[in-house]
Order: sequence, then structure tokens, then C-alpha cells
Amino acid sequence: MYNHNNHNNRNHYNNNRNNNNRNNNNRNNNNRNHYNNRNDQNNVQSYKTSPQKTDYNDVIKNLQDYMLSNKLLVQSLKFRGVSGKNKKHQIMTSNETAQEKKEIIMKKEKDKFFYPTQKDQLYWCFFIIKNGFDAYEYPDISSYTNEKKEKIKCVDSLRQNKQQLKVKKIKNIKEDVEDELVNRERISMKTFIALCVASNLNILYIQKRKCFELIFDEESPIHVVHEMSDGKYCYEHGATKEQTDYYRSTFFKWESIEKPLKAVGSYTSDELVVLSEKLGLETMKPGGGDKKKTKNELYEQIVLNIL
Repeated sequence: MYNHNNHNNRNHYNNNRNNNNRNNNNRNNNNRNHYNNRNDQNNVQSYKTSPQKTDYNDVIKNLQDYMLSNKLLVQSLKFRGVSGKNKKHQIMTSNETAQEKKEIIMKKEKDKFFYPTQKDQLYWCFFIIKNGFDAYEYPDISSYTNEKKEKIKCVDSLRQNKQQLKVKKIKNIKEDVEDELVNRERISMKTFIALCVASNLNILYIQKRKCFELIFDEESPIHVVHEMSDGKYCYEHGATKEQTDYYRSTFFKWESIEKPLKAVGSYTSDELVVLSEKLGLETMKPGGGDKKKTKNELYEQIVLNIL
């Protein structure tokens, strides 16, 4: 006898298997579509973010401010901060540095007569004339220790130029000049002139209306240093030829460092009148008359004025 129950069971089984197959196929198709979509998205993303060619010149240019160059080293030394409990390091941008440098230059042009701030002003006038303002403004150059080192170098230079100092009639170098450089807080005019002789520098040393000339070469710049009435010294930087010619022709000319004036018998009365006028002294006797001072009177007032 035919068994209907078995037949129904087989049909049910087959139907279930077909359904399962169809479901599996649908899932596989969905997975493939999802995989393909992800690949497409990745491809689009890869296309959008594909790396561009790097310009290494631009990279180096952008890193200039962070590289240890000579320019950065000089700036860091010049504008370094001062350590301490109540002091902070100053941080300056390159624009601020350039602006301050410009202001310093403008100030120098405005302040033609430069007064060194150090105690030995006359020595630092010499240092600036020989080495320039840039060397003078270098950090710690004017410290006590470094000043002593620089003066010891000057002693060596003097010893190497003994013959030249002898020609210029500068005597007692060891007793006077070297002693001042090594043992004194300030140098005198004699030591200043000796240093300029050893360095072949053209100098006009001005004191009131008196002028001492040290000229090696008329074609080279002539530097002017002033001794003021209050005992201070200043450097007249950038003096023009017209200005130096005025000093040389108008002011009383010192004959030598050791002996600024010759004996009275070496001058005529007219020469003493000219010297008195250069010093701004009266040549006529007091009282409003037209009587001139005698030769001895002219000489005595000159001596009193230049000593």
C-alpha cells in the first residue's frame, strides 16, 4: 500500500532545501555586492587622496627659521636674555630685530658725537676707530676681563712698532704708555696717540680750540676725537673733509705731545698773535685802546690756555 505520509514528508523536505538554497544564494549575492561597493569606495578614496609630488625647496625654505645658521647664531648671541630670579629672557622676532637695528643706525646718524659708556672712554674711542662699531657692540666685548685682554694685545702691538713710535717722538713707552694700559683705569692722550701710531690711524685730537694732528696718509679717512671740558671723551664719526680742514686751519696746532709749545724765542710777535686768535684769546691790551699785547704777554696767555 502506498504510504502518503512518507510522500508528504519528502516533498516538505525538498521544499525546505530549495528555500535554503535560494536564501543562501541571496546572501552570497548581497555579500558580493557589499564587497564590490566597498572596493569602489576605497578606489574613489584612494584616487582623492593620492599623494602629490613634494617640492623639497619649499620644505627647506619653511624650515629656515628653525635651522642653526650663522644668522640665527649671531641674533641669539646679540639678543640673548639675562638669567635671574626677576629677569626674563627676551624673545624677539626677526622683524623686531631688523627694526631695532634700523633704529640704532638712525640714532648713530643723529648722534654724530658718540660717547662710549665705559669708564675708559678714550680707550674705547680708539677701539671703535680701529675695529668699528659692530665689534664694539658685540656682547661682552667691553667687560672688565675682556678689556684687560684687549689692552694686553695693545702692549704687544706697541712693542712691535717701537721704531715707528720713535719716529713720531713718543718717549717713555714702557714707563708711561704700557703702565697705563696694564695698571690704570684710564689712558691719557699720550697713550691714545701711541696706540694710533702703532695702528697707522689718521687722527685729529681736539681739546677746546687746540688740535693735535697725526696724519699718515691724506687720502685715508681722518678720525676726530674730542676731549671735553668736563673730562669726557667722544668720537666724531663720519667727519667730512670740510670739517677736518676747518679744525686743522682754525685751531691752534700742537707741536708735539711732550711739548705742545716751543720756546718763546722760536716765535715772532705776529706768529703769537695768530696763535692767540686760534685759541680765541685777546691780542689787544685791556682798556679799549688800540695797543697790542707784548710778545711775552701773548706767549704767557697761550701757555696758560694750553696747559
